[in-house]
Amino acid sequence: MKTHISLNLLAFLTGGAMLLTASPFAVQTVIDPTGNNFINLLGINNSGKIVGFDNNPLAQGFTLVLPANFASENFPGATSTMVTGINQNGDTVGIHTDAGGNTHGFTEIGGSFTTVDDPASPVFNQGLGINNSDRTVGYFAPTQAGDNGPDCL
Repeated sequence: MKTHISLNLLAFLTGGAMLLTASPFAVQTVIDPTGNNFINLLGINNSGKIVGFDNNPLAQGFTLVLPANFASENFPGATSTMVTGINQNGDTVGIHTDAGGNTHGFTEIGGSFTTVDDPASPVFNQGLGINNSDRTVGYFAPTQAGDNGPDCL
């Protein structure tokens, strides 16, 4: 967790974000393609397609292929969108916020957006990962009285 915090702080200070690769370990600075001076890179697939979001002033999702192939990706009608994961097919998963301030998980598969929420907890859901079979994982906060812990989608 300490590394994640320091990387976000460094990204904020430099106006870019850090891309870490595993073998061999390397750090690459990614210049913020939005010009907002603060972006979050949250997922990458084997083809090098990156997903994330910026904060200006509300979260706006995007995909990015280096060096400069940037594309907005926002859930239709949402007030904010964060793209948090991508699979090898380029299908994505994330979080969007509606006009009432509720957060919902979503998938974008083959160009079609779908909300992914736990039916019992439609107020706070997050899509966080997607595999190559389009199975989605995430998080939701229960809304029932007496339920005092988070669960998984």
